[in-house]
Amino acid sequence: MTQHLVFFIAIAFVAIGIAARVVLRVFVGEEPEEDVVALLRRGAFVSELHARTPGDAIAELVRALGSLLTGRKRFARDAVLERELLAATGLGDEVAIPHAAVEGLARPLLALGRAPAGIDFDAPDGKPARFVFLLLMPPKAHEDETRILASIARATVDPRARQALLEANGIDEVARVLADSAKRTRSSHPPPRRPR
Repeated sequence: MTQHLVFFIAIAFVAIGIAARVVLRVFVGEEPEEDVVALLRRGAFVSELHARTPGDAIAELVRALGSLLTGRKRFARDAVLERELLAATGLGDEVAIPHAAVEGLARPLLALGRAPAGIDFDAPDGKPARFVFLLLMPPKAHEDETRILASIARATVDPRARQALLEANGIDEVARVLADSAKRTRSSHPPPRRPR
C-alpha cells in the first residue's frame, strides 16, 4: 500500500471511532436536549426563504447570520457551496443540512430557513427540502459537528414535528417544536440498560 492510502485508512478509522462515540452518546442520553434550540436562538431563523436553489438558500441563510459572520460571509458561503459539491446535504424527509467548517469561527452557528415549496437538495428520498438548516463549524470540531447533526436529525425525524415547524409562528414556537420533538424521539429510544 502507498503511504497516502495508509494515511487515508487511518483517518477513516479515527473518524469512524469519533462518530461511533458521538452516536452512542446522542442515543443513550448523554447529549443535552437543547443543542439545536440553543444554536438556533444564537443564530438566525428565516420564516420563508425566497431562494429556489440550494446555492441561493445557502447564500440567504449566510446573510441572515449577519453580524455573527462579520468579515467571513463570503468565505462561509463559499465553504458551504464547495462542501455541497462534494456530497449533497439533503437528508430526506424534507430536511437539508448544508454545512462546512469556516476558518476563524470560534463556535458553531446555525440558521434555519423554511421553504414551503421545497428546494431540491438531492435527498435520497427525492423529496425537496422544506427545512434548510445551515450549520457552520469551527475547523476540526468533528465530534461537535456530528453531535449537532444528530441533534437536528432527531428533532426533525417526526412528520408531526415537521408539520408543526411549517405552522410555527416565530423563533419561540419553532424552538419549542424542535425541543419537544427531540424529547419525544429520545423517550421513544430509551438508553440501553447497563449490566450490573
